[in-house]
Amino acid sequence: MDSSRQAVTGMAGMQILFKIGSVMKKTIRNMALFFTGIIGLILLYSCTPKAPQAPKWETSYTLSLGGRLYKMSEIIDNTNIIDSTYNDDIRLLTFLFDQEIEPFELEENFNLEDVVISYNFGMDEISIETPGSIRMPYLPSPVYPPQYTFPYTGVVDSQMIIDTLFNLSPLERVNKLVVTNGYIDFQIDNNLSFSLSSDSIDSLKYKIILIETTNGQLIDSVIFDEIDPDNSALVRMDLAGDTLYHQMAFKIMGGTEGSKGQIMTIPGLEYYTLSIEFSPQFTSDWAEMRPPPMSFSQRTSLDIQEAGEIEIQSIDTCKVDSGLVIITVENNMNLEAELLLTFPEIYVDSITWSVKMDTIIMAPKETVIDSVNLNNHFMTPTNGRLLSFLVDGTTQELPPDSFVVVTNTDSINIEVRIKVLIFEWVTGVLDRTEIEIPSTAQGFEVFPEELENIELGKVYLQLALDNTIERIPMELGFTVQAFRTGGDTAQVEVNKTITGDDTLSVPNAEVLINVLPDSVKIINGQAYIGNGLIRGTIYVGNSMTGTMSVIAPFIFKMGPSELPIEPPTKVSKLGEMVESLSITGRVENRIPIGGKIYVLFSENESFLKDTVVVDSVDTLMTITLPMPIIGPDSLTQTASVDTSIELTPEEFARFQEQDNYIKQIIALEGTVIRDSVTGVPIDTVMVKVQSSDYLAAYLTARVTVKYDF
Repeated sequence: MDSSRQAVTGMAGMQILFKIGSVMKKTIRNMALFFTGIIGLILLYSCTPKAPQAPKWETSYTLSLGGRLYKMSEIIDNTNIIDSTYNDDIRLLTFLFDQEIEPFELEENFNLEDVVISYNFGMDEISIETPGSIRMPYLPSPVYPPQYTFPYTGVVDSQMIIDTLFNLSPLERVNKLVVTNGYIDFQIDNNLSFSLSSDSIDSLKYKIILIETTNGQLIDSVIFDEIDPDNSALVRMDLAGDTLYHQMAFKIMGGTEGSKGQIMTIPGLEYYTLSIEFSPQFTSDWAEMRPPPMSFSQRTSLDIQEAGEIEIQSIDTCKVDSGLVIITVENNMNLEAELLLTFPEIYVDSITWSVKMDTIIMAPKETVIDSVNLNNHFMTPTNGRLLSFLVDGTTQELPPDSFVVVTNTDSINIEVRIKVLIFEWVTGVLDRTEIEIPSTAQGFEVFPEELENIELGKVYLQLALDNTIERIPMELGFTVQAFRTGGDTAQVEVNKTITGDDTLSVPNAEVLINVLPDSVKIINGQAYIGNGLIRGTIYVGNSMTGTMSVIAPFIFKMGPSELPIEPPTKVSKLGEMVESLSITGRVENRIPIGGKIYVLFSENESFLKDTVVVDSVDTLMTITLPMPIIGPDSLTQTASVDTSIELTPEEFARFQEQDNYIKQIIALEGTVIRDSVTGVPIDTVMVKVQSSDYLAAYLTARVTVKYDF
């Protein structure tokens, strides 16, 4: 009930009452003069006149001190309270609130930025083919001097048997080369009747020397130990670290100590065999040569299923809104080169041709930077997910007898950098991908602060979602949190899978609204888009927004509450003519909320603060709100009560002697059940408030005025 209006009305009635008393006093005096005149006439004509007496006048008036009918919608003053049909045509007061929720968009979920693919075509290791094998089965000529005749019996003298130069075939395309890996194997099979070479005479040791033929520069050499008759020996010349040249030769020297003074018989002319075997190739880190032209081709694929936040299982087609690819080519060789870069899966003009770069001609040691604008291009990824970059290239063929320095670090480096690639739309099958839902907060007031301990029985909190992501399922999971500043916090979890537009009902919404929140937040939100099965199209700018709706029929329990206290009304002191004052209050209650109406008075203007019980306050009258009968679905009967009081002499004297301030307040007890004998509250009940429910309170005053003439 609006206590301020009741108080003002009641005090206005009191002031009217006191003004009427003043008018009555003047009227009675005039009437007294009139009756005195009549009495005088009677005395003049009376045979037995009596002594005159002053007349006395006493009367009572019943005056209204005000009152009104208070609807529940006035007690719960909220612009979001409406009159609504609940069920079975029962008209209930209902709290209704709608608020747009913060949208979240897929603005940057299909972008590729600063992705780098690198190619390296290098020498790595310089290799050349070798002569293979050289076999010299009759080297040297027969060991024996011409004067020997066979069969020969006698002593064989020591002698040099060979000192010759053997020119190798020129190394193809090589002018000069430092060997990292390579060797030459030399094998001697001794078919003589005595040892070949010598362990004691250095000049007779068997040596093979590798030299550069232009100036006779020594490259490397090997020495054989003594080889007994009918034995073989193998010696390897390791060329690692040696420098080879275009023209080279072997110098072969050797001898024998003969029979070492022993007489022996040699049946006939005898020989030995020298075999030379080269490693399959010589490798090098540095060479001065004429390298053969190199051709290279490489295809590298970028898996665009991980583009941005969306994990794409299979892409049919996608359109690039804007894109820039920067190609940097570094030619670190002393050779010219040319190359062609192709994007096989990228098309323009409604997918009619693939994007190719012009052929790039690279001078030795040159760097070239080029770019490809992919705006409004289409892509059809290989296998639904791969975007390929294809590189083809060749190096220059030098003229004959032209040489350049080649090292193992020589290379052609290609960097393909996707500076930015933003997709306008993607059609395909999306894997289950998590996207964070931004936290949003919606502020609203459910009930005024004065109504405390409200517990609603049923609350409908719905999220009507406007989802522009079509056909592809979206699995939502988030927390709805209700918060009251300086008060309690409650939250519930929401999990649902939607496709397109949908409406979510938040479970157990009563838990949220019963904290009387001043804000409701969506927090800890995740959206999972796609399930790896359904094919659809995602557009950049797809978003999800909607409306948060709270519908709460007034089916509730309520504990003690107190309606606001208004400023008191001043009552001037009573005149002497007022002999007595009684007050009657009548209350009709169809609102299922118990409580009391207090009529308080004090000589202190600021005596009423925020509570009923304060210092220097006297209760003039207390009216207990009668509780109506509460049925299972609605109220079935209105309760009423009449309460009258007569001011005590002390109270009446205070009103006659001084000014006073009077105030009416309403203290609501809540929806309680009382013990039928003791009247003690034993429980609170869930009730429904209909639009026809009301609280009517009226005050009347019975005033007795007495005047002695």
